[in-house]
Amino acid sequence: MKISRSSIVVAVIAAALAAAEAGGSAAARPQRAASPIAAHAPANLPLTFVENRGRADARVRFYAQGARYAFYLTPREIVLAFLNEPTTEEHALAMRFVGANANAAISGAGPQGTFNYLHGSDPSRWQTDVPSYSTIVYRDLWPHVDLHVKGDGGALKYEFHVAAGAAPSAIRLAYEGASSLTLDDSGALLVGTALGALRDAPPISYQTIDGVRVPVGSRYVLDTGRNDRGFGFAAGPYRTDRELVIDPGIEYTTF
Repeated sequence: MKISRSSIVVAVIAAALAAAEAGGSAAARPQRAASPIAAHAPANLPLTFVENRGRADARVRFYAQGARYAFYLTPREIVLAFLNEPTTEEHALAMRFVGANANAAISGAGPQGTFNYLHGSDPSRWQTDVPSYSTIVYRDLWPHVDLHVKGDGGALKYEFHVAAGAAPSAIRLAYEGASSLTLDDSGALLVGTALGALRDAPPISYQTIDGVRVPVGSRYVLDTGRNDRGFGFAAGPYRTDRELVIDPGIEYTTF
């Protein structure tokens, strides 16, 4: 697959990454830059995560782009960049992995083809056969907890696979650049931003036992008495001798 023009927003992602590392709020006010868009792609197209080979900030391992959004995956966070089309205003959030393994192995699964970036007249600067994937996997991001990131029906799924005997309470996340975190009556997480509320669907959790998918009750748990916009999950009852999957999803196409 060949594309003729890069649409990575270096200034937006750099601001968001800097804010995440400093614990500040600069992610809410990224500098104006070229749009983070694959310009005319429909918002509900399946996500494809491209390996970063110099098209984005060096901290980014993989990225995905669409008509009004771009997602950047780093060892420490997922940066979400959005475009408000009527005003062309850009906004970025960083979903930070709290207390996580910064050296977790990150790899792609589900190959989706390759991209060629043939810019300029100097072939030494061209990039060819850049791989892309449907899913990105973080191994042991917390002790015996893997994170799978993928797109599904207009949602950015960040799916936790909790190994038998591991603790789902170890999973801690925080939204840098958010003005608030609240829960609605359905149990969804509402992330306050300058562009409105970003909805994180209630988690769907389950175990596979004897080949049968068994639902497990789960919910978001907000940090209280703190100002870091943090949250985690509570689940159960469930069998601790089997893997537990916790599956929330950011509804980016309706934002």
